[in-house]
Amino acid sequence: MNFGLSEEQELIRDSFSGTLERVCQLDSVRKTAEASAPVDESIWTELCS
Repeated sequence: MNFGLSEEQELIRDSFSGTLERVCQLDSVRKTAEASAPVDESIWTELCS
């Protein structure tokens, strides 16, 4: 059995990883964690687009 990712799954992983690196900077994540809002709307909007 092959439990590795398929080529398509690797492309999806790499694409999402790149988006997270670009959109979810550590300082933004920390600010959101310290704020009373449950999510950063700008990050959520970017991830959903």
